[in-house]
Amino acid sequence: MTIKQIEHFLKLYELKNVSQVAKSFDISQSAVSNSIKELESSLNGNLFDRIGKNLIPNQKGKQFFEEVLPLYKNIKELEERMKFARILRLNLLSSQNVGVYLLSNLIGDLARQYSLKFAIANTHKIITEILEHRCDVGLIESNITSPNITKIKIVNDELVVVCGDKSFANKSFYIDEIAGFEWIMREDGSGTRQTFLAGIPKGVEINVVLEINSTEAIKNAIKGKRLFSILPKFALEDGIYPLKIKNIKFSRDLSIVFHAKKANDDKFMELITRLKDSLAAFYSFSVPSCL
Repeated sequence: MTIKQIEHFLKLYELKNVSQVAKSFDISQSAVSNSIKELESSLNGNLFDRIGKNLIPNQKGKQFFEEVLPLYKNIKELEERMKFARILRLNLLSSQNVGVYLLSNLIGDLARQYSLKFAIANTHKIITEILEHRCDVGLIESNITSPNITKIKIVNDELVVVCGDKSFANKSFYIDEIAGFEWIMREDGSGTRQTFLAGIPKGVEINVVLEINSTEAIKNAIKGKRLFSILPKFALEDGIYPLKIKNIKFSRDLSIVFHAKKANDDKFMELITRLKDSLAAFYSFSVPSCL
C-alpha cells in the first residue's frame, strides 16, 4: 500500500468513475485501474462494485475509507508542517554553564519552533550521545576533535580563577602559589575542569577538596570563604572575586556540535546558524566588561 494508491482510492471513492479520476491526476485510466487493483490485492479483497460505468464502494471499501481518511489527512498535515519547518524533533544537550547562563534565555523560543527535548550534561556525555545518535545538537565548553563530529565555534571564552575571600580580588599569582589552597572543582568530564587542568604546568597539583557537578553550587560554597575554583567569565556574580594568573590564560571555544552526517541537511544547518548567532549575541552582553 502506497500514499499514491490511497490518493487514487479516495478520489475514486468521491467521483466513482475511473475516467474522471484519471483526468484529475493527469494520468491514464489504465494507471488508475492498476493502482486500485494493487491496493485491493494488498488488502485481500475488492473495494468497489462495478455498476454500469461507475465503481461503487462496497462494504469493505466503505470501511477502508472511514479508517484511512483520517490517517491520510494526518500524513498530509505532517508533510506541510515539515515543509515549513514548523515541526522538527530536536534532542538538545548542553553543558551546564552554557545551558544555565546563556541558553536559558533562548529555550522558550526554541520550544515554540520545535518539538524540543532538552537536558544538561557534561561534555563527555554530550559527545557520547551524539556519536550514538541519541542527541541531535550539543553545546559544549571544551576543545574536542573527532572525525565523526562537526564543531562550529560560537565564541572564544576565557575561564577565570576565583575565590570567595575578597582579600584575593584582582591580585596576581603564579598558579603554584595558590595551588595548595583548598579548591572546589567541577566533576571529571566537565569541559571547564578539562580546560583548566590542561592549562596548568606539569607538576602543579591542585588541592581539590570537593567536586560538585553544579556551577551555582560551587559559587554558593565558596562565597565568603578562602576557597578557590575556576569559572567562566559569564558565570561571575557579586561575592565571587576573580584573580589574575601570571603567564597563563585559560581559554576554550564555546561550540555547537553535531554528528558529521547532519551537515548535509539544509534545514538543520539553518537551525544551527540561528542558534550560533543568538548565543554569540547574548554572550557579548553577559561577559563582565571589567575583566
